[in-house]
Amino acid sequence: MDVHIPKVEELMISNPVVTFLDSNIIHVAATLLKEKCSFLPILDRETGNFVGIISEKELMEELVNDSLDRFFNETPLEFLMNKNPHTLSPEMDMFNAEEIFRANNLRHAPVLKGKKIVGIISRKEILEAALGCIKSKKASFIEINKLKNFETATLTDYIKKINDRQNPVL
Repeated sequence: MDVHIPKVEELMISNPVVTFLDSNIIHVAATLLKEKCSFLPILDRETGNFVGIISEKELMEELVNDSLDRFFNETPLEFLMNKNPHTLSPEMDMFNAEEIFRANNLRHAPVLKGKKIVGIISRKEILEAALGCIKSKKASFIEINKLKNFETATLTDYIKKINDRQNPVL
């Protein structure tokens, strides 16, 4: 019996907190802190289309380069945002998502259907799914304990070996 390899849509957080392109920086920073998230998808208010992301990283980088007053009152969100972030499709499987995360050193990514955001996903969701796949194959306690020091890539490689009916060795 093969292990079920989940699709991004099964792992993602649906209906994520978002902000709009015309939002001010104070609102964005307050939302990030209130929601305890590290990034927000940005939508065009008129169309609802995804236009980019803003993260703690962009806010912090700009904050270091500017005065607090000017930063919070004058800097347009469009100037700070990442207009071309890596995005995922909900139909993509966990392995493809993991490869994109690893190749691009991502911590999180928006999930899009066309130009509409349908969710967000992070390394945490991929790691949890990988461990769930291994546990569902009734891997031994010792094998699972060995995995705690490995990266997500190792976990997904391990699951691929299980599905290929190879003897997975770490």
